[in-house]
Amino acid sequence: MDAIDGSLAVRAAVLTALRGNSCQVVNVTGPLGVGKTRALDALDLGGARVADGVDDAAAVAEMVHTLRTADPGTVWIVGSRRPLATWAHWTGPAPAAVRVAPWRTASIEALARETGLRHPAELRLITALSGGIPLIATHLARALLSGVPADARAAAAAPAAREVLRRLGPEGAGLEEALTALATLGIADEEMLGQLTGLATAEFDRIGELSVIRRDELGLAVREPYRTLLDLTARWRRPLARQSLLAGGVRHRVRQAAAQRDRRGQVGVVGPSLALVDDPVIRETLFPAAEPQVRIRPAEPGDEADIVRLTRLWARRGRLDARACGRMLETWWSCQPTGFYLAVGPDGEALGLSNVLPLRESATPALELLLQQHTGALRADADGTTGVLVGLAVSGDEDPAVHAAILRHTLAVGMTAERVLVSTPWLPYQRLCEQLGMVHQGDTRHDVYRCGRMNRIYLQDFAVEALPSWLGRLGAGGPGAAFDWEQHVRQALSDLHRPGRLAANPLAGLAVTGSGANIAALLRAAVELLGGSGEQADVEAAQALTWRYLHTGAREPLRLGHSRATYFRRLRHGVRRVTEIIQALAGDGGAGSAAWPAVHRRE
Repeated sequence: MDAIDGSLAVRAAVLTALRGNSCQVVNVTGPLGVGKTRALDALDLGGARVADGVDDAAAVAEMVHTLRTADPGTVWIVGSRRPLATWAHWTGPAPAAVRVAPWRTASIEALARETGLRHPAELRLITALSGGIPLIATHLARALLSGVPADARAAAAAPAAREVLRRLGPEGAGLEEALTALATLGIADEEMLGQLTGLATAEFDRIGELSVIRRDELGLAVREPYRTLLDLTARWRRPLARQSLLAGGVRHRVRQAAAQRDRRGQVGVVGPSLALVDDPVIRETLFPAAEPQVRIRPAEPGDEADIVRLTRLWARRGRLDARACGRMLETWWSCQPTGFYLAVGPDGEALGLSNVLPLRESATPALELLLQQHTGALRADADGTTGVLVGLAVSGDEDPAVHAAILRHTLAVGMTAERVLVSTPWLPYQRLCEQLGMVHQGDTRHDVYRCGRMNRIYLQDFAVEALPSWLGRLGAGGPGAAFDWEQHVRQALSDLHRPGRLAANPLAGLAVTGSGANIAALLRAAVELLGGSGEQADVEAAQALTWRYLHTGAREPLRLGHSRATYFRRLRHGVRRVTEIIQALAGDGGAGSAAWPAVHRRE
């Protein structure tokens, strides 16, 4: 395990700091359970004195007092979870900081093997949930050795979560329930926690001081892997209470997103709030149990070697043909802009790569390769909205935290651009697109990467479905949780002139429709009915629906004398009203059952 994964580097850094003539305090820091005490025990301290566990305000104040009264020239090595300099009442000398980093995946796996575990599923569970923290890995291993199956993630996580809360000790006394609620919510502000849990202002401030907490633009968040452990335990111990909390969190964020004045503000709320969607694919892919130490930036001149290296890695990992990937790379490079983004580590090293290509005229060669026969229909929306095309995402060492950071950034770029197209032959990405509610547009005619799999193409149009509405739909249970009437109606309207696609729509299985042809006739009748309702908003919505969906080949929508934003509000209103009509005809017991007679009476 490389001398307990990094302890040699910690020892060297401490000894280097001790040799400094002016150093009075060496501060060894690192997250709870990472092995600071073990690293300190392995040191040859000479005449230095050690104080470990300086993790709360009282311990910090006591340490300051000790330094003031200690003999001059005494050198201290202080172990703490938070750097001493981050405490407001730290008035001691500026410490030399030495950080104990989480272990690498290979070292965590070796630790698990030392306990006697060998099964790949057990090793994957420990490396996935431990976040590089050996204390957590040890407790996960014990749970598995006691008979907990590897697919019972929550049951395996519970003992580790209990140990984390115990070790927080004085630092988090009395805050266990609030901390668990915050872990389930992902990120929460004071208003959100107060409304959903009754948390007082003073308690919110106390939570903000905990070593396992980070401060985010949207509020406080529990650091990984502690967030995942606490949330899994809540799912195991109190599943219904957890579901209620998630639902409240979604409602809060939907209102908050809707109140934002611009799209960038909405993206800033909706992106992180996807953690509230209780879907394992979304949560494990976009929010894994590890803290990313990367930033995402556009590719720059000089990045060519890293782009080539990571693209070749992507091809090998996906079992794609190297020459086909080389041609695709050359095609991306011919586009302006190229659409490449790099995930870079603390020292500027390239750890991951994505291609999120703006759908401009210069992107045509790439579109024709990745969209093929769908290029004409998908390169721009009826109103000219173009958006972006996602064609690649890879992390260099398969680090789930880096990969998740790349995917979250990619989604944010797409949400800002209003329209996201994804073309991928890779099953995990296809599954993620489907769970995010993206609409399958079809497959490519030819095998883009000569891998034996056609690319599947997905679309999410945020100009049609507003970001708050999208979050609310996913948070209500996701596309697979129930029959999603509005999504199926929207897809059927998009496929109105494609009989094969209409026949595959879930609406075709309803008694009131029965076939793709009947769906088309019913949708046209519903739009016509809406246009004759006499209500101005309904009439304008019907006109917008007619221009967007019913008039084949129309390139520009009827703006009705309104702004583009008003046009899309009318369009969304129209889809909702048509959905209500279809629901009522089908005898569904939802809100639409009352809406149909109301429209009918206005004829």
